[in-house]
Amino acid sequence: MTQAEKKQLEIALAEAKAEGNTADVEMIESFLKEAKQSPKKSLKEKKAGRKKNIPTRQKRSKPEVKSTALVPIRQAAKSKTNASAKTKAKSSKRQAASVNSISPQVRLIKRFVTLMNSKDKSTRSLENLLIAIKKDLANGKIKKNDAYAAQIMEIQKTLVKALNANTSVSIQVNPNDLENLKDMASSEKRLLSVTYLNSYLNLARSDKQEPSKMKALAKKIGNALEQGFIQRTDPYFAEMKKIFGKLNSGKITLDAEGLTGLTGFKRKKTKAKNKGLHGIETPEEMSVLDLENMELNGLGFSGEFGNFLGDVAAPFTAVVYGKPKTGKTYWNLMFADYLSRNFGKVLYVSAEEYGSPTLIAKLKEMTLDKKIIFRKTLPADVSKYDFVFVDSATVLEIEPIDIADLKKTNPNTSFIFVLQVTKDGNFRGSQEWTHNVDIIVITNDRGEATSKGRYGFGTMDIFETLKSYQRAYVG
Repeated sequence: MTQAEKKQLEIALAEAKAEGNTADVEMIESFLKEAKQSPKKSLKEKKAGRKKNIPTRQKRSKPEVKSTALVPIRQAAKSKTNASAKTKAKSSKRQAASVNSISPQVRLIKRFVTLMNSKDKSTRSLENLLIAIKKDLANGKIKKNDAYAAQIMEIQKTLVKALNANTSVSIQVNPNDLENLKDMASSEKRLLSVTYLNSYLNLARSDKQEPSKMKALAKKIGNALEQGFIQRTDPYFAEMKKIFGKLNSGKITLDAEGLTGLTGFKRKKTKAKNKGLHGIETPEEMSVLDLENMELNGLGFSGEFGNFLGDVAAPFTAVVYGKPKTGKTYWNLMFADYLSRNFGKVLYVSAEEYGSPTLIAKLKEMTLDKKIIFRKTLPADVSKYDFVFVDSATVLEIEPIDIADLKKTNPNTSFIFVLQVTKDGNFRGSQEWTHNVDIIVITNDRGEATSKGRYGFGTMDIFETLKSYQRAYVG
């Protein structure tokens, strides 16, 4: 492995760690370990080996090349000493473009390639990818004239065919087509500076700025700057140097410029009216007195939910998570009922339990407001609803980056996202979930719910509250 290839691997490793992508981290670390353990040969030995193993006028045998399906390192598994000229040309087809975020098409192709390389292909994994494709098509993220639209449609057909087969789960793809898909999957790579900027902003938005995390991020940025992983040509090189200094000072503060946009990147000037956190039109500049006198669109929660969540303003976003059997679904249904009876139209997307005996039993037990609409999938247009529950965002492949799109296309709709959890009780997915929403609700083994966020903190005994609901509305 050359120094350039090793450097590329180290950049990809830093990106994967920053994004919490454990699968990619393990794969890259294995490549680095393998490269470190392989003995180095001198130039003289290499020449001797070539003369010995490849007689004159004899065609070289085509080497076996292992593909990695990892976007930033498509040349990682290429053998330096045995690769033929044809293989070298194929592995360097395209220089990956550095981007702020990977496009939806490339992200889906990358997932398909990763799925093809996986030994354990389950029906669930195929269904999840198919749902993700259909969602992006429905939301207009993938259009007919996009560069890889045709490939996405072929992947969709392949997945449908595999799911409709009566045999065990298997996907048949032409090897040449798969190689082309691998090349497309590696056509974009996220700027390392963007990854570190997001990590910095997450730390800055956190209620508790932990010195250990600040120190660790400062070390990563320092190494990246020193070793040339982030170069002067990088659009955020100056920001990286400023952030490095702030992290080393031990205190993070965000100025007005740092708060522009969800990611803190500079926005282009626009004549459009500025909108605040909750869609209220505000001027570009306001005094403290003006801000204090602003009227927020408070819903006026009262009773159990008023004590638990505070005076929530609309539209809002919330995340709910907790282990199974802790009352999570009961809490969601009670909250949906409360919103429907008092504040507007509610859509409840139940991707996991829709039509199941368990959900039907809960609905009969609780006698919910009859105006609540239930669906299995999230429709492309939800603007006619005031509140949308997504249970669960994990199953529907919704990520934190999708929140901004949902809010933009549905500016008057509030969203409540339910997340699946790991064995230790932490939610699955990126930590950016907790930074991109207004309210966080967590259920525990004692049947209690705790809330925290912009509007305050609270606790609720779920099953005691459920009893009061049953007394109020049953019979």
